[in-house]
Amino acid sequence: MLHLSHPQRIVSWICCALLGSTGAQAQPAGQLYDPVPPADSAYLRYVLSAVQGSLEVSLGDAVHGVDAQKVSAYRIVRAGSHRVGVRAAGSRSPYRYIDVELTPSGATTLVFPDAAGSQPPLRFQDQANTNRLKARITLYHLADKAGPVHLQAGTRTVFSNVAFGKTASMQVNPVSVTFDAMDAGNPTNKLATASVSLQQGGTYSLFLLPGTLHPTLLTLQNQTERYTPKP
Repeated sequence: MLHLSHPQRIVSWICCALLGSTGAQAQPAGQLYDPVPPADSAYLRYVLSAVQGSLEVSLGDAVHGVDAQKVSAYRIVRAGSHRVGVRAAGSRSPYRYIDVELTPSGATTLVFPDAAGSQPPLRFQDQANTNRLKARITLYHLADKAGPVHLQAGTRTVFSNVAFGKTASMQVNPVSVTFDAMDAGNPTNKLATASVSLQQGGTYSLFLLPGTLHPTLLTLQNQTERYTPKP
């Protein structure tokens, strides 16, 4: 019988609880388990909340593109200090750099408000799902023209008065549910709605994003890239 060693099981569980599932890529032939990231790894993802454009993000020797109102998978990087470069996709302009401090086993979301990378990003420290029988949901209020919002599921209020640039998070039962983002100043005014099927042990993000006419609510299960050890 094959077993993961105890430290590997711990690191693997932390990664899954914090970040959700790994990216859907083909398994290498003959490989029973995915490689486990080092214990001092950190996790970083990018969001471009703008309604149009694309962003190019540089970290070390890796460059990733992020399209408008899209969310990257978590990138696995070493913990510590990093310089993240951003510029409009396809641009030859110099990168604009920001300094980011990443903690071991911690997950960070950087939200860029514009496709030129000219505005400082919003930074969020993401929470783990610590109960395998539950699902964790986190609301990110990124719609800068909207005031505080309530998040409702049917007649129940899940989160109250979440302001722009803030998050709210909790563990919930794994059910299929429709969420409504309501204007806290006028609770009958529905700003956006989205449905999602929550799974046991899953970690989900709900992004309230700016829109051309009104905000939109993007829901997704968190993903992390597959770790590939360097030779």
